[in-house]
Amino acid sequence: MSEQSKKEMQYAVIGLGRFGFSLMKTLAEYDANILAVDADVAHLHEAEEFATHVVQATVSEEGALEHLNLGEYDAVVVATGENFEATVLATMTAKEQGAKYVLVKAQSMFQKRILEKIGADTVVLPEVEMGASIARKLATGEDVAAQQQETPTKKLPG
Repeated sequence: MSEQSKKEMQYAVIGLGRFGFSLMKTLAEYDANILAVDADVAHLHEAEEFATHVVQATVSEEGALEHLNLGEYDAVVVATGENFEATVLATMTAKEQGAKYVLVKAQSMFQKRILEKIGADTVVLPEVEMGASIARKLATGEDVAAQQQETPTKKLPG
């Protein structure tokens, strides 16, 4: 992908908790155009530094996302957290509006199966995936070896 096409990428991030905010902030490092959506004004205020547009919306209310034209975005990220109904509504709305790619955060394998059935292109379980990744690093010694190289050995007094 050329540098020019990266700058033209359009993303919508719905839900600005830890996961959504981190994702939005990282996308901003790539000069992406970002729509940030959340019900919490404080989250939106923090997002103004990174997002191209911020919109206050209560995603759990049917129709709250209808005016956002999510089909115009290259990718829509649904990171609404613990309100599964809001996650389902946002995912359905994005797909119905023709979003090219919809990535959704789920809380459980059961939720993941439902979200895949309603059309989510990718469903992630960040806590499960990160836990597995860290366990693999620990089990293979990869993480421990890296730490030993970066941190000088401390000698105990005595």
